[in-house]
Amino acid sequence: MRACLKAPDALPVKVYVADLSLAYNVGVGAFCKSSIAAYQNAGHNKDSCDRFLLYNRAGGKVVAGLTKRRQAERKLCLEGAR
Repeated sequence: MRACLKAPDALPVKVYVADLSLAYNVGVGAFCKSSIAAYQNAGHNKDSCDRFLLYNRAGGKVVAGLTKRRQAERKLCLEGAR
């Protein structure tokens, strides 16, 4: 995950932890290709937080547990976003 972020150590801690949680769940490759990583690399941390909600599907179907997890990650991300 760190390899695909331009400045992982410059991210606020809560944003970084939210990223780590997502990357662990969807895989590093998917995280690195995500709009979340792209927004953060562009310096748009708050915008990246809203993108967490897009990753709530498994097998093409919305999963309630994933939706709840992504909402929690988004909340954490927004608490740290500048």
